Amino acid sequence: MRIQFGAIVTAGAGKAGGTIIQRGRTGQILRNLTVPHSSKLQPSQAPRSAVSTVSSSWKFLTASERTAWNSLAETLTRYNKFGVAYIPNGFQIFCELNLNLVTFFKETVLSAAPAPALFPNLNNWVLVANPTGPSIVLTWSAVVGEPTWFVFVSFFPLQSLGASVPRGSSRQVLGSAVVTAETFDVSAEFVKRFGTPAGGVYQLAIEVNVVQVSTGYKMPSLKLIVPFSVP
Repeated sequence: MRIQFGAIVTAGAGKAGGTIIQRGRTGQILRNLTVPHSSKLQPSQAPRSAVSTVSSSWKFLTASERTAWNSLAETLTRYNKFGVAYIPNGFQIFCELNLNLVTFFKETVLSAAPAPALFPNLNNWVLVANPTGPSIVLTWSAVVGEPTWFVFVSFFPLQSLGASVPRGSSRQVLGSAVVTAETFDVSAEFVKRFGTPAGGVYQLAIEVNVVQVSTGYKMPSLKLIVPFSVP
């Protein structure tokens, strides 16, 4: 159980006994704690395997490599569950960047701490979901962006027309697009996942991640949800 104290207790997160507190769209939620189901399917096993691979690699670093990761971490800021800023340690940043490399690019673990990244400037994100085809195309404008940065897309389950926030877990599609391309056609991956559903019944929700292949730096995730119908 995690408690954030102010003049009075203002927020909680975590579990205690048979109860769990978590943040929802309308504030803190208190519910019964259920026994989690651990799936044996590959999409569920892969993240756990990646965490194990990356975290265990830390012990093989030299003393100078660990010092470099700690020095890099001192220049960065992260936020906890309550949105409070903190300075991470080298191990945390080592795992963060390498998990991105392993998860998105299937790259080997990076032992040398990279230099701070120059993040791209991307805007005008537009997702078009047309049931004719179907045609699912994501576009954006790259004001500043090097070809070492790539765009990845993950599909949420198809959403009801009344949903304003994506529900369920997103699953990454195969392939990616370099940021300088300014477009990513994921129509074929959509058909693999959902087939050819009727238009005007659902909304399509995606998660967009932009990751640098040489370092593992990642921009904040972007979620988009649009009607699955003819514009």
